[in-house]
Amino acid sequence: MAELAQEADRDQLIEQLIALLHGIGEGMTRLAQQMADLSGAHTTDLTAVSLLARHGDPVTVGQLGTELGLSKAATTALVDRLERAGHVHRMRDASDRRRWNLQVTDTAHQLAQTVLHDFLHRTRTALADYTPAELQTAQRFLTDVAAALTSQAGSGSASN
Repeated sequence: MAELAQEADRDQLIEQLIALLHGIGEGMTRLAQQMADLSGAHTTDLTAVSLLARHGDPVTVGQLGTELGLSKAATTALVDRLERAGHVHRMRDASDRRRWNLQVTDTAHQLAQTVLHDFLHRTRTALADYTPAELQTAQRFLTDVAAALTSQAGSGSASN
């Protein structure tokens, strides 16, 4: 009987975590919209800039298109918009002059810092009292959720 109660409590906690994840997703969407409003760019464009910034190493135009699931024409249009807006620079690849690498500009980094500063400060403050073990558990949880999301997005199916 106690085992059933524990399983019900566990199921309820899982549902509460899923509800919190929905709320976090909605909040991140609002932050992305604020950044889009400030920059005059579409949220899709800023998703590309975010991907480039997180990647760190130079990313080719083709790699960006593949990661975003865009056609070559759509990727070219996207990069043209990002370049016109001052969010990225195109640079010839040193080892293959036919390829173009993309680099996020300081302007794009400053825009992100302006929008995200308060959120990042509040997040760091909220996490300040967590023990290293709690942070590792949270990291494992979020890594697993991110993997599930990536797997779902890559499957192309709502039922997988």
